[in-house]
Amino acid sequence: MARVFSGRLSPLRLTIAVVVGLVLIAVNGLFLIAERIPSSQAERSIAMAPWRGAGFSDQALALLSDPSAEVDVPQVRALAFRALKTGPLDTGGYFAIARALAASGQTAQGNALMDASAAISRRDPNVQMYLTRRAAEQNDLNGVMKHLNIVLRTSRSGREVAFPILCGALTDERSIKIVAADMAANANWVEPFVDQCSGNAATVGNLAQTLIEVPQIARSVQDRVHVNILANLVDQQKFALAGTYYTVVTRLSAGSSRSADRFERFETLPHFDWVPATDGAIYIDRLSKDGGLAVSTETSAIPLMERLLVLPPGRYSLTSSVSAIELPERAALFWTVQCQNRDERLGTLDLRTQGKPTAIGFTVPAQGCPAQQVRLRASGAGQAREITAEIPFIRIAAAQSGRSAGPGGD
Repeated sequence: MARVFSGRLSPLRLTIAVVVGLVLIAVNGLFLIAERIPSSQAERSIAMAPWRGAGFSDQALALLSDPSAEVDVPQVRALAFRALKTGPLDTGGYFAIARALAASGQTAQGNALMDASAAISRRDPNVQMYLTRRAAEQNDLNGVMKHLNIVLRTSRSGREVAFPILCGALTDERSIKIVAADMAANANWVEPFVDQCSGNAATVGNLAQTLIEVPQIARSVQDRVHVNILANLVDQQKFALAGTYYTVVTRLSAGSSRSADRFERFETLPHFDWVPATDGAIYIDRLSKDGGLAVSTETSAIPLMERLLVLPPGRYSLTSSVSAIELPERAALFWTVQCQNRDERLGTLDLRTQGKPTAIGFTVPAQGCPAQQVRLRASGAGQAREITAEIPFIRIAAAQSGRSAGPGGD
């Protein structure tokens, strides 16, 4: 007669099964805890989970990264081999051995090991940064971008190292075009990269040129990036580049235009947007959706508002109009154009004739005037002498060939 298995375990077998289960749970728990210990605390990780290879590779990498100590190559190799013995696929162990080989002058063997490690896993930022530096030494910009892209896509912590390298790689037209193409294809890291790189005054010009290559990205980043870039470019007197960047970002001209400027942009971007004075005696506000300004001032001490232009040398016209103007006796409201950081005026347009546009001509000299300030000014205003007006538009346009741009400025 066949014996039927009852499905019940003896007390001894049940005890053994429970103990084994508890041991597995404890080992797994220690492994998970050890995984969460920072790599800078490798000894603690090893003590908690000595069967985990990553603890030994972390300790080897800590020895390699200590700038104050000479690399102990035998110890590094011993730790790395211990890591690989317990975890054959631990890329940190291969990386440590490769670094140890390089420190011993065996660069070719180290490079071969790094290539093998990258084949095992592309997600180790240490391996990818090693390959990035190697590509940079070989002047292989495409290789640099290949490995940096892997770091940037797979490791948030790797960005701290990769971003300064990528920012510093923007050195010439070729590198700018390569980086711009990679930015267009890898949007997930672009915004934090641009944000960080825009704060570096030494490379901000190259970053601006890169963003000009990818206008859709330039227009998508935060305004604080544009503020940093434009402020740095103007401080460095890179006016032409600043003007081009502003035009790409806003789709508005930073120079002459046949279209009327109805004061659509105020204060968001420094220098090139209209910047009103902060004096309490001056009031400026936009009128309606069609544009135009309402102006009121009781002071003539400072410009009421201003913006920067980048006009190439040549002849131009300045056209504007005014309505609802109230001027005290011997008071005036007028536009001026002058070279950046210079006192002499290229032209002055007095705003007196209501409703009818008036114009003047002015010339930007070939030397010493790479950028120009356009300012709204008042004279004769003061206590109990308020000037008020509405200004629908201003237009600065290049003079048409063979036709006069109007009388010369004051």
